[in-house]
Amino acid sequence: MWMDTFDFARRAELLGIGRWGNRLSGKVCESSELGEVLVDVVAGERSSAYAQKAKELAELCRRSGGGRVIAARHILAEIEDHATTSSRVCQAPCKGEKESDALLGGNGNGHC
Repeated sequence: MWMDTFDFARRAELLGIGRWGNRLSGKVCESSELGEVLVDVVAGERSSAYAQKAKELAELCRRSGGGRVIAARHILAEIEDHATTSSRVCQAPCKGEKESDALLGGNGNGHC
């Protein structure tokens, strides 16, 4: 449940766009720990570097089309690759087959 929270915090650090605000206190936040990190990120001597790096990363994501577009491209490439290597490529589902099965090369029954 909390894994993604810790993962996102670590990624922010690795990307140079922020800091993990509760590394020592785990699922809860201690004001002394979070306050120090918050001040550093928002008003500390590295705050402008965090902001600049975040702007650069945002521009890179914008130029690439964003996460949804990139994911869709990868999914479509996998479907196209599977369709060209499959022995059976259907335009419509076979009897008892879902449309998604047909698009991904069938359900393995070898008919259509």
